[in-house]
Amino acid sequence: LNKETNPEYRICQLADHLLSPSAALKDWAVRYWQLPEQKIKILPNPISADEQLFSVPISNRPQTICFIGKLTVLKGMMALTPAIKEILLGHPDYKMIIAGRDEALSNAVPSMKARMLHQLEAVKDRVVFTGAVEKEKVLDILSQSRVCIVPSLWENYPNVVLEAMAAGCTVAAAHRGGIPELIEDGKTGLLFDPLKPSSIVKAIDQLLNDEPK
Repeated sequence: LNKETNPEYRICQLADHLLSPSAALKDWAVRYWQLPEQKIKILPNPISADEQLFSVPISNRPQTICFIGKLTVLKGMMALTPAIKEILLGHPDYKMIIAGRDEALSNAVPSMKARMLHQLEAVKDRVVFTGAVEKEKVLDILSQSRVCIVPSLWENYPNVVLEAMAAGCTVAAAHRGGIPELIEDGKTGLLFDPLKPSSIVKAIDQLLNDEPK
C-alpha cells in the first residue's frame, strides 16, 4: 500500500512526539515509514488485570490448553491447526479450547473454523470452539487452563499474554512482534516459530512433559 495515502502514517508524520507500546512497533515505524527514531518513545500499554485472576488456584487445574483470539491467518491458525492435532494425539488426556470469532479465510473458504474442524477430525471430540466470548468468559477460560498458546504472526503488545500470566496459566507464544518483550524464553514462558507446526508442538510438549506427575 502507498503509505502516503495511509491516514495513520500522515497523522504520525504531523505529530511532534509519538508513543509506542513496544520496541517492535517502534522499529517497524522507523524501518518502513522512515519516521525519526528520536520522535518515538516506548510506553507499554497499562493493564488492569481482574483481581480474580490472581486468586485462582494454580494446581489441580483441568488438563486444558487454550487459544484466545480471532480465527485468522494473522493470528496463526494455519500452523496452529496441525500442531493442535499432533499435541492432542500425543497427550490423550488433554483438550483444547479455541475461543474467538470465526472469520473467512478467503472467498472460496468462508469459514476458518470449518477448515480447522476438517483438519482436526481425528481429535474433534477434544476440541471446543466457543465462538466470540465476553471478557468474563475469557477470564474463566484462562483460570481453567494450564497452557495458553499465542501463535500470532504479528502482535504489538498483546494483553492476552499478561492476562494469562496473571491467571497462573503458562504461556507458549510466537517469537514475533512485541511478544519477546513480555516473555523471557525458558523463564517466564516459551517462544516458538509460528510458521512451523513442529516448533509449536515442541514448545507445548516441553511444557506438558515438565508438569509434576
